[in-house]
Amino acid sequence: MARFGSALLTALVLLVAGASTAQAQSMAAGALSAQALVASTNTVDADGTDSTDAGYGGMFLADVTMPLGLFRVGGAMGLGAITSSVDAVSRVFMPLTVSLGLVYRPSKLWLDLRARAGLWAGVTNQGLSAGPLVSFGAFIGYAFGPTVAVGPTIDALFVFGHGDTIAVAPGLSLVWVPPDIDD
Repeated sequence: MARFGSALLTALVLLVAGASTAQAQSMAAGALSAQALVASTNTVDADGTDSTDAGYGGMFLADVTMPLGLFRVGGAMGLGAITSSVDAVSRVFMPLTVSLGLVYRPSKLWLDLRARAGLWAGVTNQGLSAGPLVSFGAFIGYAFGPTVAVGPTIDALFVFGHGDTIAVAPGLSLVWVPPDIDD
């Protein structure tokens, strides 16, 4: 776990350093997303039996990426909450991830496929906690001009630590690209 955290922190520092030395801030692309969370956590009850418990919540996520043709490399940071009557499911968390994406913008409809990996830290019903997080998602948007699109998004999140949780996150995203980018 410590090696994974060190590698992620090093990648984020290099990404931020590389982005700050790139061609100004106008090269950044990104997305702002508001998503619902429908979560499922496998837990072990006091008597030793396995059970699956559900939780519901929401998440805000901001992605900032550097366009590399059809590809995007960057990072994401957010704030999410899942509530449940089961301690192992409930949490307020902040994901911090590196992200890789593939963007296709043939006309007014945009398609964005992405994968994220990183860490989450937050508060559960049993105290402070942290762990790895992986997500995969897609966005289909309608373009309002050459640089901005709005549309539905969906992600699958895998949150590990303090009760491994799988969440489906449908929502709405605002996506932008620099004006001089050609995909």
